Amino acid sequence: MKKFFYPLLLLSAMTFTFTACDDDEVTIPALSVDVPNLEADGEIEVAAEDTLVFKANVSNTNTPCLYNWNVNGQKANEGPVFKFVTSNTGKYIVSVEATSIDGGKASKEFEVEVYGKYKYGTFVLNEGNFSTENGKLTFISPKGVVTNSAYQKENQSQLGHTSQDLYIEDGKMYIISQDNKNNGDGILVVANAETLKKEAAYDQELSSLVNPTHIVVEDRLAYIRDNNGIHLFNLDTKEVSLIEGTKAAGSYDCKNRMAEVDNKVYALGGKDLLVMENGKLINKVAMGGKISGVVAGKNDILWVSLDKKPAEIVKINGKDASILDRNEITETGLSAGWGATPAISAKGDTIYFSNNTTKIYRHIFSQKKTEVMVDVQEHVSNAKMVYNNLGVDPENGDVYVTTIKGYGNDYLKNDITVFNFDKQRNPIADYQDFTAFPAGVFFTSSF
Repeated sequence: MKKFFYPLLLLSAMTFTFTACDDDEVTIPALSVDVPNLEADGEIEVAAEDTLVFKANVSNTNTPCLYNWNVNGQKANEGPVFKFVTSNTGKYIVSVEATSIDGGKASKEFEVEVYGKYKYGTFVLNEGNFSTENGKLTFISPKGVVTNSAYQKENQSQLGHTSQDLYIEDGKMYIISQDNKNNGDGILVVANAETLKKEAAYDQELSSLVNPTHIVVEDRLAYIRDNNGIHLFNLDTKEVSLIEGTKAAGSYDCKNRMAEVDNKVYALGGKDLLVMENGKLINKVAMGGKISGVVAGKNDILWVSLDKKPAEIVKINGKDASILDRNEITETGLSAGWGATPAISAKGDTIYFSNNTTKIYRHIFSQKKTEVMVDVQEHVSNAKMVYNNLGVDPENGDVYVTTIKGYGNDYLKNDITVFNFDKQRNPIADYQDFTAFPAGVFFTSSF
């Protein structure tokens, strides 16, 4: 995934054009431009609605210069500073021409890629208040800017009722809800993953499902878990069928996320890890304890947590489902609680979990070392209970915890608290009163 950075970088002088009206000596401007978000290969990326500030200057003359800026050949601004901003995605050519008072000219141009504002960042999916609300999507940008009810804002319509899970594949976001009784867009909504603009919605097509909760999409096949097992929904033919042998996944204890590694979909099946490929169950792996979480890691690794005594974290080869190693966790348990998210989250071989409490534990698998990092309640006054489990960004190690003050109207007092234990001061962020019974944290870097 391409990242962007904020320091201003000075470009070396590029080719320039020069014209003069007579034989008088002219000053050729030595033009340079400070450009934000410049990649090493010369590419510039920016999110829609964000602002790029270009600063042009000349260094070889005290002669005044005029600056003219163009975007895609159309005049856009005059002066040494140009602020580029647009809400439309796509490629743009930004150019500047500097003209000295005696007629010397120099010019530069840059290609800018504008991507959807939701391409990079963190989502918190919310169930909504069961009696009065549909699901909603909260977005936190890499700069820490929160967009509340992002899907509703972009579409002027709502998600289904009791939203539970989302998945991103091939530039599309798939959001699954338990039902659609409040007349949202559907049980399954498909949106552009960069803009959140709705592309498709399915309701009656999935009416045979009973409280669907989790989804993985692989090559136009949607694996959807409900109370009867895991169903295959063909997004092209709209056919729905129960995958034979997956009935165990329908139990309440297995109401949890699935994971995809190497084109295989892994799901909880009690004490068995279910392995599916091309719409069929191809393997069941006995884990020796009740599974409380399945998380895809880097380099085709799968992490599995076992809620037993002592608790265990198991490292699995996602290519063939073979067990590579097991670590016991004796300091606490690995319960996923009553929620719908994995008991664990991972950055590399560093595993974070809370055992359904406000304490954050860290386990470094290669060192077989577990320690308590923080109790969220010591930093957040309204963190009376966690609502679904923590998540860690697999790239930067930011740990997100969603808490509420309580039930009733106390759910309106809530926090998304962010910690990073490689930094000296924690928490590094606390976003207050943006959630509505959060169903989980999702990072674009995970997909």
